[in-house]
Amino acid sequence: MTAPGGEAAKSMRTPLGRVRNLGASHSGTTDFWYQRLTAVAMTLLIIPVLVIVMMLLGRNQAGAAQILGSLPIAVILLLFIIASTWHMKIGMQVVIEDYVHNEKLKIASIMANNFFTVVVALASPRKAGSRPTALMSSSAVALASGSAAKNMLVPGIGSAKFSQPSELNART
Repeated sequence: MTAPGGEAAKSMRTPLGRVRNLGASHSGTTDFWYQRLTAVAMTLLIIPVLVIVMMLLGRNQAGAAQILGSLPIAVILLLFIIASTWHMKIGMQVVIEDYVHNEKLKIASIMANNFFTVVVALASPRKAGSRPTALMSSSAVALASGSAAKNMLVPGIGSAKFSQPSELNART
């Protein structure tokens, strides 16, 4: 569209804004595209994650540790954890930037959001069962696999006799 004098219509953006090509949030569209990318990644990974969860249903701790210890399962869960925590961080940051108007509170909230995201991302593999807990000693794995181990020291209970793996799960 041209102005009456023949010149192109003037932009409402400042010269620095035109040079940097950034919007009002000062981050351009990078966060927008990263959030869309993580949403697509989570959409593609949700089916394998649900299959993994269904495979874990009804398993004892040793069986779950065996399933979660395989490389393809660990990679799928790790990718899902990374995509979902990154998506969570970007989404909360957008909400904070849009609705928190006090600059000091906004900066503190964004820092807390980043810290919380890192904590959740680092804690998730532990909670998902990728690392054995104190109860998953070699004798517990041997007992759960049906070996002849009958006596065992169980933390918090003391010495106990077990004849079936299900008795271990019932006591712990």
